[in-house]
Amino acid sequence: MKKTLVSAALLGVGAVVLAGCAGGTGSAGSDEGAEIRVWLVGADTPQEARDYLVETFEADNPGSTLVIEEQSWEGLVDKLTTSLSSSDSPDIVEFGNTQAPAFTSVGALLDLSDEFEALGGDDLLPGFVEAGSYDGAFYAPPLYSGARVVFADPALVTEAPATLDDYIASATALAEANPGMVFFLIVQSRMTSGLVSGAVKG
Repeated sequence: MKKTLVSAALLGVGAVVLAGCAGGTGSAGSDEGAEIRVWLVGADTPQEARDYLVETFEADNPGSTLVIEEQSWEGLVDKLTTSLSSSDSPDIVEFGNTQAPAFTSVGALLDLSDEFEALGGDDLLPGFVEAGSYDGAFYAPPLYSGARVVFADPALVTEAPATLDDYIASATALAEANPGMVFFLIVQSRMTSGLVSGAVKG
């Protein structure tokens, strides 16, 4: 059953809230209800975020259900390409930012340009917005990004922070004590860290 997503909003890490969809056996929020399928890839989106996604969507769309289907990065593009040519495609799919052009450039995703501000607007990472756009239209909002490598100045940072909270506290303290200096260099991997969520056009 293929459906067209009308709008989506990303709230926090991995939380996608659908405003509605049309087609199939019903629209989200209608008396008939609808089943919305979301493909999340791997285990990067925590269970807490997945639960929030389902609960929020179903509370906002009584009678409709949201089903999360976990996929593997290996073979994802081929699997999605095959599903788009069948009647079994998902409504929303997560994929890597380097994979985005394969779908934005062929009309497989819904144009979300009118929802740009609601999806984060200028707060979104510009490089990932660019990856999720094509020919002036915005198709794939960034879902999350992550640092793969962090370099530090050994003259000032003698011990690696054990947790993200420790890292933030250390960076904040160093910045306050030494204004204008850079102590950490964060390197992001474009292949795996910048992910986008696309609404499949059906």
